[in-house]
Amino acid sequence: NFDAMVTFTYDDDNGTSPTCNEGIEEVGAYNSGIRVPVLNVRSVTPSDLNIPLANNSYCQRIRVSQDGIQAFLDGAQFAAVGIDTSLYQISSIDVNDVIIPESDWSYNSATQTVNFSITADHIGNGSNSYNNADGDDLWESDEQVYVDFCYEVKGCIDDANFIMYQVFYGCNGQICGDISEMQGAVNFQPNFGANVQAVDVQVIQEAAVCGQDMIYEGTIRSANTDPLNGLWQDLILKYNVCAVGNIMALEPLVNGSALPPGVFSVDNGVIVLDFTNNTVDFDGPGGITSEDGDGIFDDLPGGNEITLRTTLNIDCGDVPTCAATGCSISSYEVNGKRNCGQDFQQFGSFTPITFNYGMISSESNDSIPRYSNGTGG
Repeated sequence: NFDAMVTFTYDDDNGTSPTCNEGIEEVGAYNSGIRVPVLNVRSVTPSDLNIPLANNSYCQRIRVSQDGIQAFLDGAQFAAVGIDTSLYQISSIDVNDVIIPESDWSYNSATQTVNFSITADHIGNGSNSYNNADGDDLWESDEQVYVDFCYEVKGCIDDANFIMYQVFYGCNGQICGDISEMQGAVNFQPNFGANVQAVDVQVIQEAAVCGQDMIYEGTIRSANTDPLNGLWQDLILKYNVCAVGNIMALEPLVNGSALPPGVFSVDNGVIVLDFTNNTVDFDGPGGITSEDGDGIFDDLPGGNEITLRTTLNIDCGDVPTCAATGCSISSYEVNGKRNCGQDFQQFGSFTPITFNYGMISSESNDSIPRYSNGTGG
């Protein structure tokens, strides 16, 4: 048993609000008549909020119940400790679907803490879809409140935030009872869907042995058109053109422009376009850029495209030693970084372009070999 001093204020008839003290002896004798509200954080959902996309809002829901038997509250305080807003911006906060304006919540950057009040306006909005609320403005036994914290990432970051969500109540600057808390985590795990697409691949000119070159064209782009989320960096493109024997690959055009020196090479019949040392903005707006400001033009933002025009020359060669050659070209290989600097290698496939040529018959040393370019003998 113990004694207690109760401090309270009230509005008197003179329009003032005096503060009074009342001593209560033998408090234990009143136990059966005292109703004590008890707040509990019941869940944080999801406990680990993984954010896959920048510039989009993702939310974490905190469920709080009032479990004091036959007790009630008309308000409470809520805090979220550990939010670094330089990494994870708060896009919105709501309680029972009632948005809390930014002017009604505070953020202390030194303690990385958000504070706001849960009021009767939020409690009264509780419906049967949320809890057992009876529609009044009191937070009564077994009634629940749902707090939604929504976050947004503006750029590529590496650090997670571990956030302690707290709820409590009190009066006259004092906290009554215990602070109930539960931890949640927010982490940026980018998966932007910046997959390789190969589109509009078509033959511009059919090949002819000892005649016109074969020319075909295709466009490579990211499936995500958002400039940041769809970004590819440190680009190296490769594609097989069977440039061996009598087939010779000429330097391709990129977005209608000639390539700077050092970008183009052929390796075992494969065209390689390595932009990682390219310091020239050779193709202008809408194509390859230097997004990271390093002066190297080897990046492709989402929404930009690379259109490749490839020319193959099929030479007559030395007819007596000319071997039959066939080729099927069906994909572009893209190497680089995406999803905030993660290495990737992916193929963009398309309907195969095929051709073949070579000696298909011979009757004597004086006969003239016949050749085929894939469209007839």
